[in-house]
Amino acid sequence: MLLNELTLIEAANLETHFNQNGLQAGQGSFEIDYGSLSIEAGGSLIADTSKSVLVVHAEPKAFGKRENHESVEFSVSIKMRLIFAYPASYEIDENFVKENSWFFSSQMKIFFKQYAESILRQSGIDGMKLPMN
Repeated sequence: MLLNELTLIEAANLETHFNQNGLQAGQGSFEIDYGSLSIEAGGSLIADTSKSVLVVHAEPKAFGKRENHESVEFSVSIKMRLIFAYPASYEIDENFVKENSWFFSSQMKIFFKQYAESILRQSGIDGMKLPMN
């Protein structure tokens, strides 16, 4: 099976945790911990039994620190789920998942960037650009 036969049918933010300790403008840095992916494949798509699904779970986190300070200024973590559909005639094995883990990781990082930047903007932390990958 080729990656172009996968169709992303859901990108969900299942749970968000956000904490902000300061409200003053200033400079700083941030770290991102994408964590590991949990990938399951083989279930049937209820709406179309000719399709199977591959489900990716992740819980990436970002932490920001003010310049010259050790304490965390803000943190955001998001439990995410991505669901891909593919033709049920294919069987996805562990080798396929390993060889293409870069793709699933990249997709998760793109959605984390969008979700996290939106949360940060709404909290007044504007102008912070998380990396795409």
